[in-house]
Amino acid sequence: MNLTRKEERIIVIEHVEHSEAEISTLPLSSSSTPVTIERNQEHLTYFITDPLIRSSDEDIYLLPFLLEADGTPWHLANQFLLDLAIKNKSEIGRKGTRDIRRKASMLLDYKIFCENAKDRDGNPAPINLFDFRSPFKSRRPTWRYYTYLTSESKVNPDSINSRTGVVYQFYKFAASTPEIDLDLERVESLTNYTVFKETHYGTIKLEGEKRSQTITTSSDAAPVDIGFVRDEGEDLRPLLDTELRALLDALSTDKFKTDEKLIHYLALCTGERKQTILTLRLHHLNYFDEKHLLPNGMYKLFVSPQNGCDTKNNKPHVLHVSKGLADKIKLWADSPIATERREKFKSRFGSVLDDDDMYLFLSPTGDCRYMARNDPRYLKTKSPPTGQITRNLKKKLLRIVGSEISSDFTFHWLRATFAKRLYRRCQHLVAEGKMLSGSELNYIRQRMHHSDQHTTENYLKLFSSINERVSVQEIYEDSLFSEIFTEVM
Repeated sequence: MNLTRKEERIIVIEHVEHSEAEISTLPLSSSSTPVTIERNQEHLTYFITDPLIRSSDEDIYLLPFLLEADGTPWHLANQFLLDLAIKNKSEIGRKGTRDIRRKASMLLDYKIFCENAKDRDGNPAPINLFDFRSPFKSRRPTWRYYTYLTSESKVNPDSINSRTGVVYQFYKFAASTPEIDLDLERVESLTNYTVFKETHYGTIKLEGEKRSQTITTSSDAAPVDIGFVRDEGEDLRPLLDTELRALLDALSTDKFKTDEKLIHYLALCTGERKQTILTLRLHHLNYFDEKHLLPNGMYKLFVSPQNGCDTKNNKPHVLHVSKGLADKIKLWADSPIATERREKFKSRFGSVLDDDDMYLFLSPTGDCRYMARNDPRYLKTKSPPTGQITRNLKKKLLRIVGSEISSDFTFHWLRATFAKRLYRRCQHLVAEGKMLSGSELNYIRQRMHHSDQHTTENYLKLFSSINERVSVQEIYEDSLFSEIFTEVM
């Protein structure tokens, strides 16, 4: 067998059990479980002995398994990947094995490079992965790969650093095994460093090791375009008043389904990101009980990873939802369409979710539109849904409004639009004496759930520089969170 394509050499093991167990040729205790396998027409028996205290996350899902070019397992690499999975179970619990699968792919790229190497005359001259005897660094496997990445490949600097980092991790693991005698200094040299970094909270000291096979990348953030604001890593632009009117007019048509409208309105009126809106569950509607209604006509909706919602940096959020919008959401949840989608979910996936934990916004095929990290299927799903619907909604919107809204529009611009309208509302309250001047910063920061006050300050700087004409018919001005929803739906 000769596997010529990279994808043929990566297998994903759906489920790895007993990841913390010891495997032996003799039973280690009365609880050891025998396992018989056939090899070369001979039956071999091994024993699996689980630890006395088993962790709840012992099983690993979607673990990559690499093959040699002849189709046999690449044993050392697979031991390395399993070791990564075992040591990073807390990370896997939050993100799954996507990072390990990415590393497996990069490591296989390195091996294929070594296998396909040629001499100066163009003849095949495979590189021995563990031959670091040459006194010249440029002739050692890792340095030849680094030279290739930096001079011949079209890989960007960050990716080069990631690739050489995975290769170094692999050799570091290999050197820790009894079978491999390897001087890591010949693989790559490390330099200790200490830097002092100024933060919003003072000066902090950072210590670490710098690898020699890395490319320096700029630590300076890219400049923010005029009219945009950087919100925790994303560059967002609030919609202009004319663009917002075009959006609301489009949402009032029958081109958008009820749930699609509600997804937009929740973003416009809470400033939440797609992962939070699309992971709302039916039990969250319990907050929309009349007994919880505040004097200002709003409900407080508490969301967090602990109650099923994905949030930025896993922080708990408090959303303020108007009674008008809450009533529309409850009507949707009780509608025949929403009920039918929940039944489709059950027929496809069984009882993995209790009725109260069912997603509020399911797709027409009966699946979630963004899979929450506490979803029982998350670790077992190779490519969980991540809100692709928002791209489809953007395409639909731009088909309807044409050039009335910038083609650069993204769903998360609605977050910045919410902040802008909230800022204007605060200005009115200050002018009316209902809010202390200067308190709007903390108020907006709280509603936007910003960890860093400077992010909110950047919003306010942007808004104070916007010179739009505000008419008496300004949408949202005095009815930001209430009447508009009964008008446009």
